[in-house]
Amino acid sequence: MKILISLFAIFVLVTADWEPRNREQFIKDRDECFKSENLSEHCIDEIKRRIFPHEPKCYFRCVLMKNSVWDDTSGYDVEKAHKELTHNGLEIAKEDLNKCNSEEMKNKDPCVWANNIIKCIWDYLPKKKQE
Repeated sequence: MKILISLFAIFVLVTADWEPRNREQFIKDRDECFKSENLSEHCIDEIKRRIFPHEPKCYFRCVLMKNSVWDDTSGYDVEKAHKELTHNGLEIAKEDLNKCNSEEMKNKDPCVWANNIIKCIWDYLPKKKQE
């Protein structure tokens, strides 16, 4: 029982220290994941224009894991995802994020699962204005 209480206390401390990334940190993480996942220039361009790419590989999982928003067992943390998205100026309701974290989005391949969730979230985000 003491071990369980200790693990819970550690979990609370780790969760309490979590902060959403600022724009600069997100871009740094994004660029690192572009490289680590070896994405094509075409795919990178689509992502930057908020067009869901045909072959994102494990890119979205990589970005979500960099800020502890993703877990291969439970998917993404809706609270953290909402804080991070709104912190960076994107408008989305928690209810919509919950819809995207449904059982039907799950896949035994964590990369496919993360891609399914991000595609769903993108469908709920306001469309990016063309500049």
